[in-house]
Amino acid sequence: MILTRSNAKKNKLHPELESLYRCICKAIPFDFITDSRPEYRMRLHVVRFQIEEGVYENIITNLPEKEFSWEQIRHIYHLRWDEIENKIKIIISDRLQDYFGEAWLVKGVPKNIYTKAKKIADDRTYDLLSNNEDVDDVEIWDFVPLADFQPIILNGKNWSAFFEDILIRPEETKIAGGKEAKTQWILRLSAIKNKLVKESYSVPIDEYSYVKSIHDWIMEVLTL
Repeated sequence: MILTRSNAKKNKLHPELESLYRCICKAIPFDFITDSRPEYRMRLHVVRFQIEEGVYENIITNLPEKEFSWEQIRHIYHLRWDEIENKIKIIISDRLQDYFGEAWLVKGVPKNIYTKAKKIADDRTYDLLSNNEDVDDVEIWDFVPLADFQPIILNGKNWSAFFEDILIRPEETKIAGGKEAKTQWILRLSAIKNKLVKESYSVPIDEYSYVKSIHDWIMEVLTL
């Protein structure tokens, strides 16, 4: 497949391959097409999984067939971001709650982050009540995004008291830059997640490998 911004035949660098061209609307963000690179080649293949009797899931991917088995491809697309976030949240909330008790959100979380999350939770509660729906499951902590985990971990004495011994990736224990550098993985993870919101974004192999390493490490941390 060759992606381009124009359907005009005169603008195609390989008119002999016209059947492979697909045009992307200019309103849709796509960083791989620029003025200096007006076309982007993409090789895709379809992997089909049986979920249950008579039910199948089809995944279209650009990951190389020779480098990734179908089991790995399935694992890639089922690495749930909410699972990774929830595991990190469990580590943070458990340690803060053990020390601060019921007031851990106020005493352990920076005020600006708490206030922002509370407003979102309040808005959600208002919407549910307006529709006569149950609000028992609306928790402020559920509305703290991944990017805010780092300032919470570094807030006050949180780092040295609760997280330094558990939230440094093993391969980064000796990197320079102090606690900010050693928790940079959270911000990188958040940035990758934000890019996935774009329909046009295709996950590079290095980003997949990075996310998988975080996933495997966090799962191991919780079993210790």
